[in-house]
Amino acid sequence: MRHDPDSCLLVPHDMDVDLEGVRALASVTFTGAAPATPFARAARWLERNARFDVTVLDTASVDFPGEEEPYGLRLHLSFGDDEREDDGDAEAQ
Repeated sequence: MRHDPDSCLLVPHDMDVDLEGVRALASVTFTGAAPATPFARAARWLERNARFDVTVLDTASVDFPGEEEPYGLRLHLSFGDDEREDDGDAEAQ
């Protein structure tokens, strides 16, 4: 299989992925010449990769002064089922 850096994570060969509670985490940055462009690119990327059960954990605005695309949006992601519960949900059960 050909390596596609847009859809692959490098995982150490000795990582025990069967451990309970261990999940893959990633960060991806989208850039653009206009402030809205990174958001549009991120939305398209999330749509294309929805089959991987991607959860956005956090976002951050990043700047690249002097670059052709100075506006950036960084997404911090996890993959797989999101088993986290809100505090209110945990107390109600």
